[in-house]
Amino acid sequence: HRTEISREIERIITQHQPDEVLVPSHLDWHPDHQALNAIAHEVLTKLDYAGRVLEYPVWYWHAGPWLPRSHNPNAGKISSLFADTIKAWKAPKPVKIAMGEFVKQKQAARCAHATQTTNYTGEKSWAFMEPDFLVKFLTDSEVFFPATAGRPYRPPTTSSTTSED
Repeated sequence: HRTEISREIERIITQHQPDEVLVPSHLDWHPDHQALNAIAHEVLTKLDYAGRVLEYPVWYWHAGPWLPRSHNPNAGKISSLFADTIKAWKAPKPVKIAMGEFVKQKQAARCAHATQTTNYTGEKSWAFMEPDFLVKFLTDSEVFFPATAGRPYRPPTTSSTTSED
């Protein structure tokens, strides 16, 4: 489906010429979010897009990229949490965007994705957004991370320093 998705993103960008493009965050652990982020950045690079690119986190808020996706609540959390707190201080500042009229559209989209909003299969390991987690996406504003077309948002690493530091 990668080719079809790429063509559709290119068609939408070319047709509408938006000043701003919002893409799923590559920091989310979900492979669909990572794939769509990569495809969107490839298309934006191909089109030499010069507008603002922002990435929206979803699962990032639940477990964060710093926590391994495992059912062991203590697996690597302490050291990773400390290192990623430092990374967050050095990273570009998030942008808060008013959702206004889009909250209703987001609610409709949520209702269309039962596999993501309910325990669709009944399996204990089925990852889905619990109601108290979902409510975070239906507020007056949402947090986005700045990115550059072709270059997803990347928090700086704590182990490297550059002349820009």
